[in-house]
Amino acid sequence: SNIIPREGPNWILIPGGPGMGPEYLSELFGRLDLRGSIWTFDILDADRESLPDEEIVDGWKRSLLAAAETLKPALIFGHSFGGMLALSTKELEKHIAGLILADSDPVDWLKDCAVPPIPKSEMAAWGKRFDDAPSDLLYKDFFSAIAPYYFSKECLGAGRELIDRNAYSYRTFLAGNNKFFPNYEMAIDLLPIPVFCLAGEHDIITPLNIYQRSARFKENNDVQYFSIPGGGHFPWVENFQEVSNVLQ
Repeated sequence: SNIIPREGPNWILIPGGPGMGPEYLSELFGRLDLRGSIWTFDILDADRESLPDEEIVDGWKRSLLAAAETLKPALIFGHSFGGMLALSTKELEKHIAGLILADSDPVDWLKDCAVPPIPKSEMAAWGKRFDDAPSDLLYKDFFSAIAPYYFSKECLGAGRELIDRNAYSYRTFLAGNNKFFPNYEMAIDLLPIPVFCLAGEHDIITPLNIYQRSARFKENNDVQYFSIPGGGHFPWVENFQEVSNVLQ
């Protein structure tokens, strides 16, 4: 959906999760003084509940390709899973003018994922709650509970407020866990397009060096890297000004 129409390039914002709505990225880009129209790519589609997970995941990629083709040449901003979705969408490079990967990952991040900073017993209790009565609201509460995983101690309150203002879909999260992440691989050709990688200095989930050790990124001279001082997994919460500078 088009949230900010104005002259200039088309920006397509892909949120993380999967299972997070695009509201938090709409807020971020609403505060930025950038040229161009802002579009959000939203995959929280309740109508797809009866489809197999594999078809849901394939649908995400087809829809992203169609959106990029319609709005080309677009600038893609993918946060976390959003960047991974862009990287795994074959031929996306033909329709975009640039790719911005924010706290994302070109490899199987689950292998390197840091242990959440809450006790294992608490994580097990959350797992039981999801087994007993899964819901979108419970998924949001879980995000809020593991907020120390995403935000600095100083910005934990602001981070939880961001989480609470956002929409969530547990069904979307499950489809991603079941079919997207286990089969994740880069399908996009990075060579024809400029690529910008940014990550919070203290992001323990997808640190910036995750790109820098990828062979596919090393062979592309047109990749730029930006570490956001003080930032976590949503680095604009800790350091909005530096994220703004990078996107300018």
